[in-house]
Order: sequence, then structure tokens, then C-alpha cells
Amino acid sequence: MNSVLLHQYSVLVDFLAGTLGTDYEVTLDDLSRKNPCTVAIANGYISGRSVGAPLTKLAMKLIKERSYEDESYRLNYRSISSSGRVLRCSTFFLKNERGALQGLLGINFDDHRYMELSGKLFALCHPDNYVNDNISVHALRKTDVPFLSSEEGSLYENVNSEIRSALYAVIRSSELPASRLKKAERAEIIRILNKKGIFILKGAIPLVAAKLSCSSASVYRYLSELKKEEQREYLQQHEDEELNSILDSISTGEAVESIGTSETYRSTESASEEREREAEERRREEDGEEGF
Repeated sequence: MNSVLLHQYSVLVDFLAGTLGTDYEVTLDDLSRKNPCTVAIANGYISGRSVGAPLTKLAMKLIKERSYEDESYRLNYRSISSSGRVLRCSTFFLKNERGALQGLLGINFDDHRYMELSGKLFALCHPDNYVNDNISVHALRKTDVPFLSSEEGSLYENVNSEIRSALYAVIRSSELPASRLKKAERAEIIRILNKKGIFILKGAIPLVAAKLSCSSASVYRYLSELKKEEQREYLQQHEDEELNSILDSISTGEAVESIGTSETYRSTESASEEREREAEERRREEDGEEGF
């Protein structure tokens, strides 16, 4: 990124921060340098970063995915600050005339003040015990897992974000307090997380267990049940496909050959079973003779 563009984008960082307000962090990352880093930042207290900070894991992930080749920007994804606050993030890809990525312009919104305000409004219209026992937006965002930094940060961001989404989907639909999850609700949450591939990540199970107030062993049991269910569905699907295949063969005049093949298989299977029974009887007779 040449010095003219760098200056213009740095001014843009201050302009956006001044326009949006103190709850918005605006960052500029220069990728054309030997060591890519943040070269301009406003309201850096939100993430705890400053000028010269290395690229975040999320920034490196965006670059690795090469989504900038088909997109001009990425909107409204989640990250987490060094203090554990959830941020709503958007990134604009800065490219040269050939489409090569030169930098990233990021906007990170910290809505914790609005969350606190929503909690106070909620408390105005309900008794204290109802507020404490029932789920709210704030409760959904609160984590029971401590913030994980450096190498573990990426795992925490991904897992905790998906847990909140799954928890909200299940609890909102059933209107149950988050602290009183039943087995069915907990199983549904784990099913959603498993479908999204969360448990492929190393260390995800303890995080999920802590968030759902159960043991890691319980999570393993839920996953085992899901695997058995998937196997049953797989077998049922293939049985249905085999039946449909036979029905199709009947309609095309190939039923006799199919049935003949099945009969041959069953005959072979019966002969094999008969030989096994005879061998077993001989072993029993020999064992009986040795015993006497």
C-alpha cells in the first residue's frame, strides 16, 4: 500500500470512528508489508489492540479463505475482545487495480452498553425472581467459560458463538429458562453443534460441557446417541433404496434375475450356516470325549 493510500485510509479510520461513536472500533491493517500489522486504529480499547499489533486470527482466516477474490467485504460476523465481550465485526477488503489484497478496513461494534440497558428495561416490567430465573438476551450472551487468549482464542470464538446460537434457538422455541435445560433440549443443542462440525475442533467438548452445565462424559454420551441414530437412519435409507431397486427391476422385467440372485445368496448363506453348525457339533463331541 503506497504512502498516499495509507494516509487516506488512516484519515478514513478517524472519520468513521468520529461518525459512529465510541462503541465502534475502526482498524486498518496493511498487508503489503513484510510483517503485516495494524497501521491505524481508533477506539482500540474495545479490542485491546494498538498500532503495530499483528493480524488477528480472524483476519488471517479471511485471507486464507481467499474470499476477497469474489467479495468486496464481509459483514456482521462475531469475534471477541480481550475482556471477553462479543463484538459484531465487518471487514472491507482493500484491493489494488489487479484485485490483489492490500489491506483490511475493519469495524468492530461493542454493544455491551445496550445489552445492559436492555436488561434494566427487562427488570422494570418483571419481578426480580422472574428476571433471575428466566432467560434474557444478556443471559444468552453470558459465558461460563473464561476467556481463552492467544492460540486458544480462535477455538473459544467459534465454539462459544455457535453455543449461544444453538442455545437461543432451542430455548426461545420452548420458552424455558436457560438454567433448567431438560435432556431433550440439551440433546438438541448438541445435535445442532455436531451438525456444524464444532466437535471436530480439539478442546470443544469441555467448552460445550461447561456452557451447558454438564460433564464432558455427558456430552460424549449425547454424541454416541447421535451416532447410533445416524447409523439407524443410514441403514433404513439403504434398505429403502434396495426395496425401490427391486420394485424398479420388476417394472423393467429384471425381477426374475434379481430374485434368483437373492435366492442364490440365501442358499449359500444357509449352506454356510449348516457347515458351521456341523463343525460346532464335532467340537462339542470331541470336548466331551476328552472330558471323560
